[in-house]
Amino acid sequence: SYSTLRKFTLIGSLITAVIAISLVASPISTFWFSKVANLAPDKVVIARNALALSIPLSILSFYIHLYQGVIVKSEKTREVPEAVTAFMLSLALFLIIGMLLGSIKGVYVASAAYTIAHLAQGLWLWLRSRKERRRLVVEEQY
Repeated sequence: SYSTLRKFTLIGSLITAVIAISLVASPISTFWFSKVANLAPDKVVIARNALALSIPLSILSFYIHLYQGVIVKSEKTREVPEAVTAFMLSLALFLIIGMLLGSIKGVYVASAAYTIAHLAQGLWLWLRSRKERRRLVVEEQY
């Protein structure tokens, strides 16, 4: 049911966010980036910070898929490529802005731009799936 799927989305997104935060905040990420990825010590800090900028993706991914699934179930899929367009435009915009600023490390710009682009995609899907989500809630009540 839709309510079960919403609950799964909330719990799943929170669990993955906690895991992501734990990995970034713990020595595991330092070990990974220094020993497994073999990055220089000064690059380990940069990699951990870039990873931290991507933490919201763990939540956004769940909600993007929830809203996209609701749209696809409604058999009106125009909203999906619209959301991909919102993703691509916002990604391009923030990468260009980051490049023009020139004072921010590229990996930070890329991580932030990718996260913001997913936020734009998720917001578009949230907005465009509202009517169908309301219908599903009402349908479950009867």
